[in-house]
Amino acid sequence: MKKQLINIFMVVFAFGCVNAQQDFSAVLALIEKNNTTLQALRQKAEAQKLESRTGIWLQNPEAGFNYLWGNPGEIGTRTDFSVMQSFDFPSAYKYRSNIADLQTEQAMLEYSVEKRKLLYEAKLICIDLVYYNKLMDENGRLLAYAESIAEAVEKMYAKGRVNILEHNKAQLNLANISNDHGRLQAEARRLQAELTRMNGGKELHFEAAGYAPAALPGDFDAWFDGVESNNPLLQYMSREVSIHENEEKLNRALSLPKFEAGYMSEKVVGEKYQGLSVGLSIPLWENKNTVKAARAQAAAGVALMTDLRLQLYNQLKNSYNAALDLQRLGDAYSRSLEGVDNAGLLKKAYDLGEISLIEYLVEVQFYYETVIKAIESRREMHKAIAELEKWN
Repeated sequence: MKKQLINIFMVVFAFGCVNAQQDFSAVLALIEKNNTTLQALRQKAEAQKLESRTGIWLQNPEAGFNYLWGNPGEIGTRTDFSVMQSFDFPSAYKYRSNIADLQTEQAMLEYSVEKRKLLYEAKLICIDLVYYNKLMDENGRLLAYAESIAEAVEKMYAKGRVNILEHNKAQLNLANISNDHGRLQAEARRLQAELTRMNGGKELHFEAAGYAPAALPGDFDAWFDGVESNNPLLQYMSREVSIHENEEKLNRALSLPKFEAGYMSEKVVGEKYQGLSVGLSIPLWENKNTVKAARAQAAAGVALMTDLRLQLYNQLKNSYNAALDLQRLGDAYSRSLEGVDNAGLLKKAYDLGEISLIEYLVEVQFYYETVIKAIESRREMHKAIAELEKWN
């Protein structure tokens, strides 16, 4: 008997039980709120936003003071005082500000990307748990039938009405289903523990009997155009390209002369001089090749974004086509099983002596294999849809 043909018992915890057919939004909202990784990433994003606003202002002013004594001493002392402020070429401050704004946006987009990845992982766990619950709904009778048959055969064996082989078949059938039950129950508990882990260690129990209705877009390309404009991965790369473009302009501005302006005074015995001081710095060697490097990075960023868009398009198109195929397959299984209850009919036939135990086991296995294929096709369809929704 196949391992899947079992009844799954789900242990009900006291906290956070989510029931009924739904779209997992309640579970995902709890995980988004309580997940410690997301909390750390939010703090990191805030720190990156603050960091991006550093180093974009004027350089610190410089103050100088000189006290010089003369030799011979009769000439007295001399004191100098100066306050100077350096300036880059004015457009440099504009490009620094642009880069800071783009980096601030990137920090939030990076958080959005990681959040979507984590919630996608949580959604897959929910999909698997629904799969197990549907197995429980569809195959729950199997264990009850196995127990009923084993009990009846045991009584007939005690009266000598069946031989030891028939008795052993019934007992082995029950043992196999019970053992499979224990293994799948452990897997369900593992998935449940994963949800609790993702919920920041706060106990979260998820129990749903089915999936929310899922509608696939009729035109993939039109759908992808909308996804593309709101996709945080592509938006992040777009900001990266813009940063490199602004860095190229910034380095051009930094290749222009820098200025200094300030106040200076000089005092010697009986005399004092004071007034304005200006200076000019001509960057001949300091920023060599920085413009070329920034231009190359911008070109590389465009190439990476183009590749990312292509890879994302193909990945989502594959998921879309898989979801369509699985949807058609699931519908076909549903139509073939609609109104059919072979498990109950086979049990009645066995009870009436119309079929032998081995015939019952073979036929019920065939029936439940079809049922499980239908359930599996729905699960895989919803996983493919989850991949589409991950970046939508």
